Amino acid sequence: MLASRVLRALGERRRPVPCGAGVNDRPAVRTYELDPVTKSYAITGIHHERLKLTVPFTIDIDLTQIDHM
Repeated sequence: MLASRVLRALGERRRPVPCGAGVNDRPAVRTYELDPVTKSYAITGIHHERLKLTVPFTIDIDLTQIDHM
């Protein structure tokens, strides 16, 4: 549910994709950015404890608190 809200908020240029369990069975999120030349996504990061982005806008999610939301 949280991932789908984040995807809608971020739009098509950069999108986080849940990638299963990370360290200590916490969620891990991979982020991708659309390459305008190739029209394909390239990975820009794998986030285990905190999802923090500034493009296309600032977002900061503490992934260790997902179970408490």
